[in-house]
Amino acid sequence: MIKRKIHFLSIGMLLVLSLISVAARAQERKPARPLPAERADILLMESRDKFEKPDEIIARMKLKDGDLVTDIGTGLDYYSLRLARQTGPHGSVFAVDIQQGMLDRLNARMKESGVRNIYPILGTEDDPMLPAGKIDWVLLVDAYHEFSKPKVMLEKILTSLAPGGKVALIEYRAEKMPDDFPIKLPRDHQMSAIDVLREWLTSGFELIEYHDFLPAQHFFIFRKAEVK
Repeated sequence: MIKRKIHFLSIGMLLVLSLISVAARAQERKPARPLPAERADILLMESRDKFEKPDEIIARMKLKDGDLVTDIGTGLDYYSLRLARQTGPHGSVFAVDIQQGMLDRLNARMKESGVRNIYPILGTEDDPMLPAGKIDWVLLVDAYHEFSKPKVMLEKILTSLAPGGKVALIEYRAEKMPDDFPIKLPRDHQMSAIDVLREWLTSGFELIEYHDFLPAQHFFIFRKAEVK
């Protein structure tokens, strides 16, 4: 069933993409402003588990001991800590953020938890500072819509992937949000599936999975497009 949904989603979206006019492309998506570090506590609100199902997301990634995983737009340790546990004693998590304030808070929380295989990295708006050809998984949760230079960043992410490397992308839906969602999100913090696929499928990636179990978010899995 999931594979069938993936197939129809990707084919349908590609048909839509082929019909997008030059005029429509002129209406470029404006990036959202990153969440300030002083407001980062919102990333740990209790209701997030209910709507985001982080353990189920990570389970779909099927991480292995020894994997090198990158959490871009890490904020605090909401995902990084979970990823560190799943990659085992031989794995590592690169926690990337462009705000030093976020990384400072992450470092403090790491000391409290005792986890030692998370490595904070201060990235920039156009470079996540990742090694080329080494990353098994990139996780992007509610962060891609904040990229001020998405095309350049996608090129860097693509270059960072190891053979067989994948990207898990989670973004709040622009199409429909649950009525009981606890936060009223600005429109620029939401993305339609059309926008995501238009930007990613034209940047060297291909869609290999789409999961629809999240009530408020899209969940895509991409990999480097095969040369045909």
